[in-house]
Amino acid sequence: MNSLDLTIACSGSSPEETAEAISSIAPLLHECRVSAEFLILADDVDAQFPAEVSGIPLRLAAPERATCGETLRTAVREAFGQWLITLDNPSPHDASLVFAFCHRRNREDLVIASRYANGGAYTMPWFRAVVSRSLNWMYRTALSLPIRDLSSGRRMYRTSMLRRVAIEGEDYDVLMEVLLRFMAQGGSVGELPFHYESRQYRQERGTAFRLFRS
Repeated sequence: MNSLDLTIACSGSSPEETAEAISSIAPLLHECRVSAEFLILADDVDAQFPAEVSGIPLRLAAPERATCGETLRTAVREAFGQWLITLDNPSPHDASLVFAFCHRRNREDLVIASRYANGGAYTMPWFRAVVSRSLNWMYRTALSLPIRDLSSGRRMYRTSMLRRVAIEGEDYDVLMEVLLRFMAQGGSVGELPFHYESRQYRQERGTAFRLFRS
């Protein structure tokens, strides 16, 4: 089933924003000399997208529910790539991140794009920044984890290993769930510093408290 090097799964943005992002990403995939596909995860499978972008094939898939967990399960089920890159609310800035991900293949089983690792940065509303940093610090300290950014949705997974992990959560707590189960199975996890730029605050009301209870 994994006939390609990479599947790049995009979710959470409008068709226009997604098209702008993948148009910036596609040329760098050719520079990396990888075989890849774009997988657009959206409720509206009739959205107007081309069959390919700069020669990179593109497919659409509709999660049964518009939740973080169901979106990830759909991406895992549909991916043809040996590696699965997940981009929540993708933007043209992600092109350099995907390029860096490509060069980290085969070094870890899971690579997390980290806002809080040395060299990372973020631009987002102050309340979201405070909540995010506080929760990450709390979980990292309580569980003695070596990872600084536990809640980043920009990740690269070894697809074969991700398919062996039970993905049960629905909200953003699924990101923590998958990370812990990867580590429990002996999977290697690394962080890739990057600069996150939030175009707008899209976190659901109450998300922080659901993550706290998970």
